[in-house]
Amino acid sequence: MPEQMTATTLTYGLRELVWGIESEVAVITSLSRRIDEHVTKVNALRANAAERLRRLDVLRAAVDDPHLAAYLSRAAVAPLPQVKEEFPERMYGAAKKRRGRGAR
Repeated sequence: MPEQMTATTLTYGLRELVWGIESEVAVITSLSRRIDEHVTKVNALRANAAERLRRLDVLRAAVDDPHLAAYLSRAAVAPLPQVKEEFPERMYGAAKKRRGRGAR
């Protein structure tokens, strides 16, 4: 009888462990989706900024006045990002290694 209780306890313990792992995987998957949504928005903002800079470049190329041209040259420079993007090795390192072997 004690062996059966031990097996039952072990079974329940393993089930709880598996459920806990499945729960963590679901949370990580949800976070990855949210990251993708945010990156999509950031990419759209960057594309918008790049297009605006291209328009300023066209304007700069069309200007004959050296003072206005100098002003546009200084003004039409995108500021560097102020927030450092982080790419944790545990999340993205494995993907880099897989891509290196021909997988996508």
